[in-house]
Amino acid sequence: MSNVNGKTVRNLALDFTKGVLVLFMVLYHWINYFISTEGYVYRYLRFITPSFIFITGFLITQAYLAKYDVHDPRLPKRLLQRGIKILVMFTLLNLGASLVSPKSHEGSSFGFSSLPAYLVSLYVPEAGRAATFQVLVPIGCLLILCSGLLLMRRWFDYSIYATCAILFAGIFVADVCGWVNGTLELVGIGLLGVYLGNIPTATINRLLPYSPAVLLAYGAYLAAVSIWDVIYPLQVVGVCLSLLLIYLAGTICRSEGFVETRILMLGRYSLLAYIAQIVVLQLLVRLLHAVQVQGWKLTISFLGALLLTQFAVEIVEWGRTRSKTADGLYRTMFA
Repeated sequence: MSNVNGKTVRNLALDFTKGVLVLFMVLYHWINYFISTEGYVYRYLRFITPSFIFITGFLITQAYLAKYDVHDPRLPKRLLQRGIKILVMFTLLNLGASLVSPKSHEGSSFGFSSLPAYLVSLYVPEAGRAATFQVLVPIGCLLILCSGLLLMRRWFDYSIYATCAILFAGIFVADVCGWVNGTLELVGIGLLGVYLGNIPTATINRLLPYSPAVLLAYGAYLAAVSIWDVIYPLQVVGVCLSLLLIYLAGTICRSEGFVETRILMLGRYSLLAYIAQIVVLQLLVRLLHAVQVQGWKLTISFLGALLLTQFAVEIVEWGRTRSKTADGLYRTMFA
C-alpha cells in the first residue's frame, strides 16, 4: 500500500500475491486433510507458510512505517495490540475447535481440567499437540517483537536489522547443532521481510523484464530442493523467489477480470480466508466421511474448499459494504 494525497492506495500486485498464496494454502491443507500428511510433494509447498510471515514483515515496513513516524508512540502500540489480538484469536479458535470436536484429526483430546497444559501445548509443539491455525503464532510473535524493536529504535536506529542478523546467525548455528524451532525460523523470515520492505515497490516492479532470469533461479531452487529437501537456507531462498515470481505476475494483473477479481479479494481478506479454509476443510472431512468413492470424495472436497472459502470472503465483503456494524466487527477482529 502507498499513500497518495492522504489517501491509501492498495498495491494490487501485493493483493494478488496474497490471494495466490491463499489458493496454495487451500491446496496444501486439502492434501493434508484428504490425501496424506506426509509426502514428497510437501517439499515444493513449504514456501507457503513462511511466505505469509514474510509478507507480514514486509507490510510492517511498507504500510505501518510509511504511515507513522518511526518515533511515533502509536506505532509500537498498534503492532503490540495487533500481535496480541492474533494470538488471542489463535487460542480461541483452537479452544473452539476442541469443544466442537474433542477428538481432533490428530487424535488428541481436550478437557477444561487440563486447560493450563492444553494452552502450553498449543504454543509448544514439542509438548505433543499439533494445533490448528498455526501460522497465526509466528505472525503474532513477529508483530509483538517488532513493537519492542521499534521502541528500542529510539536509542539504536538499527535495532530491527541487527536483531534480524543475530536471529539468522542463531538459527543457522542451532540448525547445525540439531536444535530446530519452527516458530523462531518463521519469525526470522518475517524480520527479513521487514528489512526487504525498505525496497520501494517501484524498484520491484522494474524487475518484470528480468522475469526469465527469476524463473531460471526458481528452477535451480526446485532442483536443489529435490536433492537436499527444504533445509532452512533453501527455504529462505524459496520464499523470496516464489513471492517475487507471483508478485511480478501480479504487476500485469488487471482487476476487471472475473478470476483476477476473486484472487484480489482473497488477497485483501487473506487472514479471514486462511481461517475460513481450515474451518471449511474440517467441516468437509466430517460431511464426506461416508463417501466411499475416493475420486468423487477428492473432487468434491477440493472444489468445495475453494468455492466455500471464496464464498465466505465474499459474504464478509458484501456485509461490510452494507452495514457499519458488520464493518466495525470485521475491523475489531481482523484490522
